[in-house]
Amino acid sequence: MNNSTGPKPKLLDGGLGTFLLKQLSGLTCTDTLNHSNPQAVIHGHTTFLAAGARYLTTNTFCCDPLSLENSEHGIKATSQRGAELAVAARAAFGIPDIEIMGSLGPGWLSPEKGEISLKSLIETYALRAEGLSTGGVDAFLIETVQDLQQAEAACLGIEKALGNDLRTPIFITASVSQYGTRIGHHGLKTALDALQNLAPAGLGFNCGEGPEGLENALSTLSGFQGALLLKPNAGTPENRWTPDAFARALSAYWRTPGLPRITHWGGCCGATPAHLEALHTLPV
Repeated sequence: MNNSTGPKPKLLDGGLGTFLLKQLSGLTCTDTLNHSNPQAVIHGHTTFLAAGARYLTTNTFCCDPLSLENSEHGIKATSQRGAELAVAARAAFGIPDIEIMGSLGPGWLSPEKGEISLKSLIETYALRAEGLSTGGVDAFLIETVQDLQQAEAACLGIEKALGNDLRTPIFITASVSQYGTRIGHHGLKTALDALQNLAPAGLGFNCGEGPEGLENALSTLSGFQGALLLKPNAGTPENRWTPDAFARALSAYWRTPGLPRITHWGGCCGATPAHLEALHTLPV
């Protein structure tokens, strides 16, 4: 449990997708920039590194058939290129202990709603995981989970891709409703119990509705023994949190007695390098 002492959480990156949106021209998936504008992707990574981040999330959040249907590059190639660009950004920054997390977003089709079969989704995740692994990621990040079958498919896809060589850690972050009461249409505890049964190396929360109201979600993970990740978005475009307010909100969770200790934190949609810098410069 947190006793308000000890080192600050390790710093993840911010909202790479929203950072890159202005670079898109005609397409809607930022992952296509891995091929069309790789320097923009590397610049995004190094900008977050300069703000203090020591974990990079690959630009592969939406590597699925629907998102790439107008792209000449496939799922595996786009995933691999995303990993290679993060590796290149790490090399350019010159700090070797930066960790690269391969982003596995939820896609647009829900198996729980019958929009895609579990078998098809596993095949897609296998292609994504194979590309990310070949590109050189240090970990997989199954993020923005609201569909428990989607998270299961991602884990099974990783296993299918890597087989007996499954040594790359898997982290999972779910998107919770405001005040941390539900994940998708599941009750919070039911969903988190199911995600813990997937045996991730780390578990936590990303995106959602901003940094407010996450006490209940965090307290539900009080018995989890792995890493605890917190990466909320910075609010809506109409109600964006300032970097200082964002950092204070996350710091309050870290310092509150009785809540489990956060081990990694950062930002999701709308979290800029300035938001990361505010977290980086928080006093212990």
